[in-house]
Amino acid sequence: MDGKYTQRLQQIWDRAAAWPWCKIRLILRAVLLLLGPLLTVLVCQTISLQSVGEAAAWMSSHGAAAAVTWLLLLLAELAIFGLTRLGSLSYFLTALLPLGLTLVSYYKTIINGEPLMLTDFSLAGNIANVAGFAMDRITVSPATGMALAWVLVLTAVLAFLDVQILRHPDTWRLDFRRGAALC
Repeated sequence: MDGKYTQRLQQIWDRAAAWPWCKIRLILRAVLLLLGPLLTVLVCQTISLQSVGEAAAWMSSHGAAAAVTWLLLLLAELAIFGLTRLGSLSYFLTALLPLGLTLVSYYKTIINGEPLMLTDFSLAGNIANVAGFAMDRITVSPATGMALAWVLVLTAVLAFLDVQILRHPDTWRLDFRRGAALC
C-alpha cells in the first residue's frame, strides 16, 4: 500500500518537473507587474475610504480616473523595471509615493478635518513638531493595515520571482539596453 502511494507521488512529481517553470515564472511576473499599479490604486482608495468594498465601488464608478492612474503608475513602474530589471523593486518604488501621500492625507484628515493640500508642503520643515503633536491620534486601522499588507505581500512574491529568474540563467531577462528602451 505504501509503495503504491510513493509511486503515485513520484508520478505527480515527475509531471510537475516537466512543466515549463521558466516560462511560468516570467508570465506570472509580467501579470503581477501589470496588476501591481491597479492594486496600488485599490490600496490608496482603501486607505482613504477605510473600506475595501467602497474602494472597489469607487474604482468601478470612476473607471476613467482609475485607468489613467493605473496607466501613469504602470509607465513609472516599467521605467524603473527597465533600469533595475527587478520587479519587486520597481513595484515597491512605484507604490511608495502614492501610498505615502495617501497615508499623510488620511492622517491629516483625522487630525484637523482637511485633506492634504499643496500649501501643506510648505510646512514640511515642521514635520517633527506636527508628528509630536499628532502621535496620540495616529493609529493604524485594520483597513489600513490590511491594505499595506497587500503591498508587502505582492512585493515579497515579486522578490521571490526575481530571485528565481536570476538563479536560472536560461530564462529571458532584459539587458540594460532593452531596459533603457522600455524607459
